[in-house]
Amino acid sequence: MVSEKIVQWNKEIVATTELFKDRFQHLEEREMNLKPTSGAWSIAQHIDHLIIINNSYFPILEKMQCEGYRPPVLARISFLHHFFGKMILKSVQPETLKKTRTFPVWEPGTTQVGNDILHRFEVNQQALAAKIEQSRALLESRAILHSPASKYIFYPLETTFDILIVHEKRHFLQAEKLLEDIRKTKPVSI
Repeated sequence: MVSEKIVQWNKEIVATTELFKDRFQHLEEREMNLKPTSGAWSIAQHIDHLIIINNSYFPILEKMQCEGYRPPVLARISFLHHFFGKMILKSVQPETLKKTRTFPVWEPGTTQVGNDILHRFEVNQQALAAKIEQSRALLESRAILHSPASKYIFYPLETTFDILIVHEKRHFLQAEKLLEDIRKTKPVSI
């Protein structure tokens, strides 16, 4: 079952990466950084946000693989880690219309993002796929980890990968809608 999940996650990572590249690679740096309003994120910031989130999990995954990681004591209560995992997974579904604020640790930069953002995203996606593959034994042991945003939020590792992958799809749709909005309104620059 774990092998099948890993194959599925990797397929989804490749597909999502291709969606971002196909949809946004033709945009100039200026267009990638435009926002319909001053409070919104640009397309580049959406992508930067995904890179930041993925990167925030990598040190925890490395600690878990080196057995230098201890989940919070409350993580032993299966009801809690399943509750947190299901709640977060539901909140990041692409069809969930309610916007949620991200934790400050995952906020994208406020300066203009460079034109290499899609390349950096692709490289980051490859790193995520590698981390998933390296986590095979942890997945088989049903490991629990805490969120990089808070040690008081924890969930199964399997749910973590589901969250990361579904969250990327959500941001693709948001960035796609943003592109439509930018074309309809007078955008602002970062």
